[in-house]
Amino acid sequence: LITVYMQPEGRRRTDSNDVIAVLRERLKEFEGYKQLLVIPLKDEPVTGKPVEVDVVGDDASRFEVARRLQAFLEGYPGVTAAWTSHRPGKDVVRINLDHEALAARRLTVADIVDTVRIAFDGTTINTLRTTEEEIDYRLQFERSAQGKMETLSNLTVVNADGRPVPLRGIAEFEITAGAAAIKHHFGTRTVTVYAEIDRSLTSTAEVNTALENHIEETELMAPHDKLRLWFGGEYEQGRKAVGNVVEALLICVVAIFILLVVLFNSFSQPFLIMIVIPFGFVGVALAFALQGLELSIYASIGIIGLVGVLVNDSLVMIDHLNRNRPAPRDGTEGAITAVDVQAIADGAMHRLRPIVLTTVTTVAGLAPAAYGLAGTNSFLTPMIMVMLWGIFFGTFITLFLLPCLYAADQDLTRLTRRLLRRRKLGAHLGESR
Repeated sequence: LITVYMQPEGRRRTDSNDVIAVLRERLKEFEGYKQLLVIPLKDEPVTGKPVEVDVVGDDASRFEVARRLQAFLEGYPGVTAAWTSHRPGKDVVRINLDHEALAARRLTVADIVDTVRIAFDGTTINTLRTTEEEIDYRLQFERSAQGKMETLSNLTVVNADGRPVPLRGIAEFEITAGAAAIKHHFGTRTVTVYAEIDRSLTSTAEVNTALENHIEETELMAPHDKLRLWFGGEYEQGRKAVGNVVEALLICVVAIFILLVVLFNSFSQPFLIMIVIPFGFVGVALAFALQGLELSIYASIGIIGLVGVLVNDSLVMIDHLNRNRPAPRDGTEGAITAVDVQAIADGAMHRLRPIVLTTVTTVAGLAPAAYGLAGTNSFLTPMIMVMLWGIFFGTFITLFLLPCLYAADQDLTRLTRRLLRRRKLGAHLGESR
């Protein structure tokens, strides 16, 4: 295992992906190795490989399915490396028994198993107990003979009549390559196919979706009804995390809404404050789309933090408009007058400078980290990018759209009060008649 450490990104001009690509090409020239891999180390939570497919099943055909999946991934654009978890280990000797010959010689499979086990692994036939220790006497072949195929082929088995039967007369020996380790998926043997990708050319979701379509179009699993596929790694963790992020976002939004209702003693104004949230999300989506960035799970986590920042600016704006609102006058309950509109405009103007300055300073602080002017972090950069563009777009919504919605809310509130007042007055006149 050779680890290569590079200078921090701000101190070098070479991109690490270019170095990895060069190393992989050079390693193809080396001969005499079973496998040479170049795997980048990541400074983010462990989520598995971008592609990680388990071919689950005890049937030996799982190796062929894994090989075909690996071949597809090696030819897919954007995939930089593909390999499987299968590693050749020690040779395995399979004893294929002739059951008719066994029955004719009055032998059972258990007899064969016991004889081979005793010959090579041994069995305790007696124990000598002394005052200091216990000494076991084992029956088995000498160690020099245990590792030879000749020893196994010349082994004899004693049948029920006490007659020795040569093992080679009732069995055939097959030598196959064993596995260095056997992986299991919930108790069933499995072979895992891995792949690394160049994220500037493709994404985790795109590669896994293409692999699923390939499996469906070629009917790869049709002849292998004893096998099944399980997509794991980063793809699986991403799908789970999306559900967790959506749940956390709902809890966050509901909690903020309840607190705002208590603060303003109103249901409409908390709605006005939180309406800026979806507009901020739209701004983030547009910014990521225009820059060709992937809205990853880490970016989704940043969206939850963005909710609080967007609500903060809107909260300040609505509170100031409430303080700057003139007292209602008789005869104007049903519509906003020019004086009211001017008061709303003045209130928004008074908050223009503080909100703009807050946005400018926040964006100026986030931009270097978002665009890697002094180095990047694959875990934090998407979150910072979400905060940057969400705040930028949310500022325009807070300054321009929110005052308009506030005026509409005041108009609707006054109209509702006037209708309720008329209904109460009509009910009172009906009772007096």
